Amino acid sequence: MDKDKKGIEWLFRQLPEWVEKGILPQDRADALRAHYQREEEGSGSSRLLTLFAIMGLALIGLGVILILAHNWDQLSRMHRLVLLLGQLFGAQLFAAYALWRKPDSIAWCEGSGVLLALLLGASLALIGQTYHVAAETGSFLLLWMLLVLPIVYLLRAVLPALIYLAGIMAWLFVGVDYPGEKQWIWLLLALLGPYYWQRLQTERYGEQAVILSWSLLLCAYVSFVEIFQRYIGELDFLVYGTLFAATYLIGRCWFDEEVSVWKKAHKLVGGGGVLALSIALTFQEFWHNEKWQASGQEEQWLVGALLLLLVGFLWQSFRKERGAWALGLQPLVVAGGLFLVQACGSWASALLFNVYALFIGIRALVQGVKRNSFTRLNAGMLLVAGLILVRFFDLNYSYVFRGSVFVSVGGAFLLVNAWLARRKGKVMK
Repeated sequence: MDKDKKGIEWLFRQLPEWVEKGILPQDRADALRAHYQREEEGSGSSRLLTLFAIMGLALIGLGVILILAHNWDQLSRMHRLVLLLGQLFGAQLFAAYALWRKPDSIAWCEGSGVLLALLLGASLALIGQTYHVAAETGSFLLLWMLLVLPIVYLLRAVLPALIYLAGIMAWLFVGVDYPGEKQWIWLLLALLGPYYWQRLQTERYGEQAVILSWSLLLCAYVSFVEIFQRYIGELDFLVYGTLFAATYLIGRCWFDEEVSVWKKAHKLVGGGGVLALSIALTFQEFWHNEKWQASGQEEQWLVGALLLLLVGFLWQSFRKERGAWALGLQPLVVAGGLFLVQACGSWASALLFNVYALFIGIRALVQGVKRNSFTRLNAGMLLVAGLILVRFFDLNYSYVFRGSVFVSVGGAFLLVNAWLARRKGKVMK
């Protein structure tokens, strides 16, 4: 690490000379400086210093808000206005300095962005209280977040973006009077889209892009449940299965390079959702009230739109030869379960998903062995073990049936192990 640091320092000293001699164009030198400066800031000690700097500025902002609140009643209106405009102007100067002199410093951009966003909210609230400007919670949150949005783009900072996401989520739950107004959340989320796209183009698997991916996914799922839950009736498993499968396919198509698992938010959320739903649907109780019938026109439109989206991602997955059909086609299995529950009963649908979950687990095991991937191998073992464990406690099946299933699964394990051992022996020869 010391050698790397010395190497970067040497590079920074050489860059002006190389530019002066014409060895390197100025734009290339700036790009190299920005790249290695961010890499240096991403190292362990620098990351800690960055975190402390951001926490310090955030605490300063919160402290100023508390001090103002404590002495607020003793101040005249003019003093209040001067204080508010003064602290807001100071925060803007701080952000302007970061933008002008330290545009590639994560600590300066993130810290000044957080400070400005917090003081902006405090100023709006205190000005409204001082001059008795009636503003409901929803209007206040919406105005505050729309003013935070330019900070995100100007400073290219993730923490103000997270403040923006938290604010619009708060607006969704406490600031909306009529259900129809909640649909505006999609526009508010889309306003962050260009910044997210910019982060993906710059550093797709960088920490800031990954944090933003997780946060956006969480907000999108929470918004979907909050808005559409009341429209979803008997086809709820199909709706959520399609949503999880579409998310998984996005991860397989555009976020599936050789990086740490936690950096693949779409694949983890979508794949985890598909597997969790599949395990749940192996129980008969979940199928008792299900039928192949939409509860209203809204649900029909919702299912149609999600299935159309899924077909598009499936086509993209096949075009890129990602081989994601096993989890991506789970909604078709759900549709088959809905058909079986009406034709034969809940036991047939539960049996179908037992077979499907077992197939997914064994397939992951085989692929893990073939590709020497311990992640895939452990995921397959975990799924099969979980499936066997839940069946052991499932009282809907008789002892004979459960015993027969365990014996069949055990036999399948032995056959697969024998086949893999034989195949490995041939390869060794």
